[in-house]
Amino acid sequence: MLWRRRSEGFEWHKYVRTTIKLRRRDRRQRVARARQAVVGGLKEAGQIAAEGLKDAGHIAAAGLKDAGRAGVVAGASGLAAARRWSLAGLRATAAVLVWVVDKVSRTAAFMLSSFLIPAGRWMQARLAPLSATIHRLGYAEPLLVLAVALLAIGLAHARAEGLDDKGVAVTGLGLVLL
Repeated sequence: MLWRRRSEGFEWHKYVRTTIKLRRRDRRQRVARARQAVVGGLKEAGQIAAEGLKDAGHIAAAGLKDAGRAGVVAGASGLAAARRWSLAGLRATAAVLVWVVDKVSRTAAFMLSSFLIPAGRWMQARLAPLSATIHRLGYAEPLLVLAVALLAIGLAHARAEGLDDKGVAVTGLGLVLL
């Protein structure tokens, strides 16, 4: 007995292929419509965002200009205040330095005079016979000129080279001769 299969006469492979093709085409159309809707929505959102950004940019620029002007005003007033305070500080510092120098110089002069006056008297007493001999022979004026010259040379050397042994020796000799 020959029997016939159920699938004979029905070309299922064509049907399946066609159905799959139709489903794929429908799916592609749905994706394309969704894509167009999304792209359209994104375009509208982008345009709205661009307009919003333009407005925000204008507002931000105006705010920055105002803040810059306020910063310039605050900076100028801050600089003026700093200048006033620095000048006041410099004046106070100068006044303190003048006071300190005055006190130090007076103290130093007092200490040196308390040492040098007795030393000078002692030297004068010891050198009185030599001084009388120099005056009697007429060498006082040349020795005075030599003493002043040695003092000037010693001080000039000390100013140029610093107070070294040569400057001290020449200045000391000038003081002794004086």
